Amino acid sequence: YESLSPIRKLVLLGVFCSAQFFDVFNASAVLVSLPSVKDLHFAPGTLQWILSAYTLTFASFMLIAGTLSDIFHPKPIFCLGFLFVG
Repeated sequence: YESLSPIRKLVLLGVFCSAQFFDVFNASAVLVSLPSVKDLHFAPGTLQWILSAYTLTFASFMLIAGTLSDIFHPKPIFCLGFLFVG
């Protein structure tokens, strides 16, 4: 970390902040879509399952991506994940 130039540190900060933004944005998109799903006359418990399924799927892919970044170089795995989520 000490060997990185100040410009590179700022670029990395921007990349990580944008990744965090997309993470929160995707979770918010699921929450915003729930009223539309409710209009389809699903049971209230079904709405909770939709949110749970999204959360569990996202967490599963995070575990897989973490393992892949341990095996391979983290940069391409991060870029692929960013493209997949974004």
